[in-house]
Amino acid sequence: MGRFTVALATGAGLALIAASGAAAAPVTNGLGEPTVTATYPIDESPTLIRYAYDAAWVATKGGTLLKLSAGDAEPASTARFPGTIVDATEGYGRVWVLWRKDARSYVASVNPKTGRIVGRATRTRVPGRPARIRAGAGALWVAPLGNKVTARGPLTRIDRKRLRAVTRRWMKPTDFFVERGRIYSFNGLKLVTRRPGDLRVLRRVSSFSAFQGVTYGQGNFWTSSVGTTGLGGVTRISPTKGRDEILEFPTDFDVNVGGSIVVGGGVVYSTWQIWPQEAEPQGASGWGLVGYAANGSVTGHVGLPIDGTPSIAYGAASLWVTDPGENRVLQIAPPTS
Repeated sequence: MGRFTVALATGAGLALIAASGAAAAPVTNGLGEPTVTATYPIDESPTLIRYAYDAAWVATKGGTLLKLSAGDAEPASTARFPGTIVDATEGYGRVWVLWRKDARSYVASVNPKTGRIVGRATRTRVPGRPARIRAGAGALWVAPLGNKVTARGPLTRIDRKRLRAVTRRWMKPTDFFVERGRIYSFNGLKLVTRRPGDLRVLRRVSSFSAFQGVTYGQGNFWTSSVGTTGLGGVTRISPTKGRDEILEFPTDFDVNVGGSIVVGGGVVYSTWQIWPQEAEPQGASGWGLVGYAANGSVTGHVGLPIDGTPSIAYGAASLWVTDPGENRVLQIAPPTS
């Protein structure tokens, strides 16, 4: 549980445009065109998206959380927060939202059926400036992300029933997950496994010190990163054996930045900012999406007709992609070529 992040838009207005009538930015990076099955315009720039409880949950800079269902012409619900949505996760029958106003951070829950905030949004204040929220091992967990210099605040355990912070531990992870009854944190060159009750370290295995995106699925962690050669790749990291295999970007492109990464339908999908090797970077860069099977083979790759850094999610046999520059969300078919 707890692999979900969201951000949402300030207006409730949303129109569904069929793929044949959707206005799409040109794909300029040389990759093939994606199959866009639907376009969802929203009132503000989307920042994060994840799929949970049979719906896509999207957040915007205005602090609104929208629930989008495939094929619906209007959002199923809108929840407004009096601040900035930082992250969100799903678990225990709720959508849990980490949000911030000025220097104060809070955790609130949203009923996934009604899309409404349960109780007061300011009921549970958490210490520091956490950037990630996870659900699992019977509790909620928040922590700052970064390193010894940039991360501020502890890993905090929150009693999900009383909604009170009960345990704190200074860890400062690059990222962390709560899976299979354990807490996994990326710290430097190691993936550290801890016991939730007392946060005792159970195992350390090799990892990467820097990556642009990380997710969990199919019993492994997957990170997107760029090597010194300019070739991007996805690395599979076993919780028990460590760094396992690098799956390289499959085309003749230089990779600038790795992006969002998600597992869905038995495939690992990652976004990359790229440009053709024979072209100048200026005006030629764009975003690509690559799918990898668990055995390392490429299932497909396409360009993304978007303006800005995307966030992606998988659900309803589709990929959901944010387009920050055009204030919209694209629903596309998984690439197969």
